[in-house]
Amino acid sequence: MTVGKKILLAFSGLCLLSFTLLAFFDTSGRRGADDASNLDPYGGEGWIVAVIPPGGSIFSVLEKNGLPLKEIGLVSFHFGNFVDVTTIQP
Repeated sequence: MTVGKKILLAFSGLCLLSFTLLAFFDTSGRRGADDASNLDPYGGEGWIVAVIPPGGSIFSVLEKNGLPLKEIGLVSFHFGNFVDVTTIQP
């Protein structure tokens, strides 16, 4: 094995080890942000409560409340984590 291959292998191993160790630590500073138990579904401080009218959609309600399209997309993507979308009825 040449010296260049040994250096590349050592660098790859070091990167793999570094990313593995980083996965064990919360570096985002958002402790508990993904925990659904601390959400107030009844319109507590800072929440916007809206009723979806007949023939309306979640998208239209979010758009009327001034949410940017990028945020509407993120809400739509993560909506299934909190609501069983197979049980929603018109």
